[in-house]
Amino acid sequence: LAFMGAMLGVVLGGNLLFIFVCWELTSVTSFILIGFDHERPAARAAALQALLVTGAGGLCLLAGVILLGRRSSYRSHPKRRLLPCRWSPSCGRSGC
Repeated sequence: LAFMGAMLGVVLGGNLLFIFVCWELTSVTSFILIGFDHERPAARAAALQALLVTGAGGLCLLAGVILLGRRSSYRSHPKRRLLPCRWSPSCGRSGC
């Protein structure tokens, strides 16, 4: 349930900091889920590998958030569009 909630936060998060926190929660919960059968060496190795891979992904995500924040004042997307209006599927003809 915690893993599903963290993944839902990654997908639906409106703030880059919240998305990063949810990504790290996803990393920790995937480590716990994969390493649940900790008596097996294969499960321990797979859990460590998952933690390393998602940790590296988290560092890349953090670097991207920092670069995006420094390059623009973009922090959250409910008020700003990621795409120009003509490419945005949520933009109607009268809104452009």
